[in-house]
Amino acid sequence: MEDKKSKKSIVVMIMLITITIGIIAIVNAKSNGDGVISSFDIVYEYEYNNGKVIYEGYQGNSIIVCSNDGIKLMTLKGDTLWDYAYSIRMPRLKTKGNYIAVADYSGQSIYLFDGKGLVNKILTNYKIIEFDINERGFVSIVEENRNENNLYLYTTEGDLIARSKTVFDRNGYPLDIAISNDGTKLVTSYLFTDGINLESRITFYQFSNVGQNYNERIAGSFRIENTIIPKVEFVDNNTVAAFSDSGITIYEMTEKPDKKSDIHIEEEIKSIVQGKSFLGVVTGDGEQILQTFNYKGEKLGESIIDIKYTNVVSNDEDIIFYNEWGWEIHSRNGRLRHKETFDYSVQQVVPINNNDYLIVSIKDTKIIKLR
Repeated sequence: MEDKKSKKSIVVMIMLITITIGIIAIVNAKSNGDGVISSFDIVYEYEYNNGKVIYEGYQGNSIIVCSNDGIKLMTLKGDTLWDYAYSIRMPRLKTKGNYIAVADYSGQSIYLFDGKGLVNKILTNYKIIEFDINERGFVSIVEENRNENNLYLYTTEGDLIARSKTVFDRNGYPLDIAISNDGTKLVTSYLFTDGINLESRITFYQFSNVGQNYNERIAGSFRIENTIIPKVEFVDNNTVAAFSDSGITIYEMTEKPDKKSDIHIEEEIKSIVQGKSFLGVVTGDGEQILQTFNYKGEKLGESIIDIKYTNVVSNDEDIIFYNEWGWEIHSRNGRLRHKETFDYSVQQVVPINNNDYLIVSIKDTKIIKLR
């Protein structure tokens, strides 16, 4: 019986990986007359590069450098603000507000930092398969224990304030978890299949005082047939965006959840990206079209992406598309802001703020400022 359950888990995980990949997918200074920025200043240049490092902008004025053997926070001039050593096989990095979390994916530890260094370390009983943090430094974790999944919510100090358990055969396989900024609300996305039919289950938990009135603190849930929802996100304290293979659904949750709007996309979705005030959807294999929306589901703009990109990232205002040899920056209103080619192979483009970017190439690492 246990072998059958294990085989079912493996099949579902293969389906998830295959479908989800399809969903969620220095430079020469030139002048032109079409209003597109194509020049920059080099703020700082590093003489080294480590291709295994994860870089991320922090607070608009510094850089997180994360690897298997440690993490550090650096200024834009390359000065180290703090440095912390650890040993992690598969580091996963998340930031929210002033807090930084590094989880050992499929391991049993999470490290929580802020602008001054280590805040706390959480050790788990079983392997970590999902986690999230909020602006208060609360940490939510999903652990996998054979055919069960345990959900935990911790304060910044590491105190356990909530827990729940789900079973694979009854609840499905967890895809994502998100926590509200005040730490009182939590949402999960699970994929369930009986071997024939498939559905996503979005569940909303209420951990405030009013949540005591709900069974297992579940304030509401939604089942969506024939759809995979690999990502859920609190975009503010009461608004949740659920990203699927057919579009984006916006939920409002003050006490109980309510579906507010659907952004349904007819064409096949190539990528979905989000900023603090917008959502972006890319469709098309030939002509690539970027459509942007606000969190009410209203369309903001549309533009054509010329580059055959392999990666997409965003900051507060812009969406950045890049591949090994070039990049484009599009505004949230659908205007092309910046376009150019790289002199040599680039591995990462990291937005620090609206004008400063970290460019990681096979040769070196540069911080640049757009003019």
